[in-house]
Amino acid sequence: MRYAGFQAPEALPPFFAQADVFVLPSRHDGWGVVVNQALGAGLPVIASDHVGAAHDLLCEGENGFTFSAGDANALAAAMLRYAANPDLARAHGEASSRAAADWTPARGAERWAQALHTVCAPQLQTPNSQPL
Repeated sequence: MRYAGFQAPEALPPFFAQADVFVLPSRHDGWGVVVNQALGAGLPVIASDHVGAAHDLLCEGENGFTFSAGDANALAAAMLRYAANPDLARAHGEASSRAAADWTPARGAERWAQALHTVCAPQLQTPNSQPL
């Protein structure tokens, strides 16, 4: 195990190439774009439940694991699952690659359009609405 600390985005590929698993144990991270990058590198991801990207990008037990932020025992347990089962880590890494392929800019734009439609469409369809 190696703690690399902050790395500039252009320095990440060599780290990912050497890694078997990516761990982001943040106590708070609004998104954590490095999760997207780790998935794109084909790594299984272990992230705390305070990493925003974990909620959207990780499928528990399919391409990674989440744990409660600050729970060192839960983090260790997730890490030990991969250490004890390299085949599981490889399978989750393959699932990460597939998941990353779905997060293209075009697909992101589609998701934003769907979200805006969901929020705005009911207001636009109100038959008796009056301007303020």
